[in-house]
Amino acid sequence: MKARVVIAAALALSLSGTAADAAPRCESTSEGRPDHQPTGNRLVWPCQAIQGEWRDFALDEAPAWVVAHPTRPRDRWVIAAADGIVSEFRQGRLSEVGRLEPGDPPLVHDRSGALIVSSRSDTSTEAADRVPHSRIASAGFSLARLAGPTDRYAHGVLGDEIEASALAIGSDVGPGVRVELDGPEVIEGISAIAAELSDNGPFGFLVTVGDADVGARLRAYDEDGAAIAESDPIGQGYRWLHQIGVGPTGPGGEVEIIAVRTPHIGGVVEAYRLNGDRFERVAAIEGYSSHVLGSPNLDMALLADTDADGQLEVIVPTQDMTELAIIERTADGFAEVVRLPLDGRLATNVAAAVDEQGRLSLAAATDDGRLRIFR
Repeated sequence: MKARVVIAAALALSLSGTAADAAPRCESTSEGRPDHQPTGNRLVWPCQAIQGEWRDFALDEAPAWVVAHPTRPRDRWVIAAADGIVSEFRQGRLSEVGRLEPGDPPLVHDRSGALIVSSRSDTSTEAADRVPHSRIASAGFSLARLAGPTDRYAHGVLGDEIEASALAIGSDVGPGVRVELDGPEVIEGISAIAAELSDNGPFGFLVTVGDADVGARLRAYDEDGAAIAESDPIGQGYRWLHQIGVGPTGPGGEVEIIAVRTPHIGGVVEAYRLNGDRFERVAAIEGYSSHVLGSPNLDMALLADTDADGQLEVIVPTQDMTELAIIERTADGFAEVVRLPLDGRLATNVAAAVDEQGRLSLAAATDDGRLRIFR
């Protein structure tokens, strides 16, 4: 794969602080992964507002994945081609640094100045219990993985008709538990999200449960495998809910769950809050997407503090996948702040990187082989 600079441009953004008014939190990038966090929670914490400048680079083919560089997140990226070749992208040039199975998402670390590339997919579980494309979500000593592959729910939106029938919850320091879902339910996703589910907890593992009778719903389990809460189902079978992330997106900095309902059919961005044993929908806005039908890439949307006000915004593609919208929560629901043009159809995940000064950069590639970097 080759690359060359095409164009540099800028977009005037009108990003401003809202009701949260919290001190910006700053977490620089330390590893390259498509889901941004080992918890499976797709969020990043810059502490400087994104400015809307971009540069384009022409690649000889559209890559499969783009992730942040673990030590130089401002000016370097790591790209995985469809054939599994992983390359460092630096000053418009590509240098091979590793190889994966075709289609595998990369996980990139730095070891004494050398890039170490492995697969973000779960490769440690015995094959008979491994769900295709699945990932382990970990937080501290706690972890969860999808298990019990089954074809009892033939929806197939994630590229095959194999889903998880169980959630294995474990620990680095002791035995774990296994939650078996009753048929016809399955876990329709590639990973749990490990997170504090409200301002005051509890901690839990969030999954999307699919059902041929009533469609998808959110559900969370604690570390002992007990159900904490769930949302109402969509109400129609073979309708999916894509969980994106959990964090302080609320207009007052409240912790919320962000998900996209039916991303292939209308695409509704939704915010949920924990109330007792229920996840209640508190806001929604239509006209977006977060996934391409039949793809195992679930990393096209994320949460980020794009205006450095301590409140996370949602970065999500438009329904036609030709722009990235930045959406913020307001007292009235959601409001779209700005759109970042892609000038092509999104073909990869949306990568995010935060450098040591707290500056946010985004990168994504289009189906015509253009890599666009916003910073």
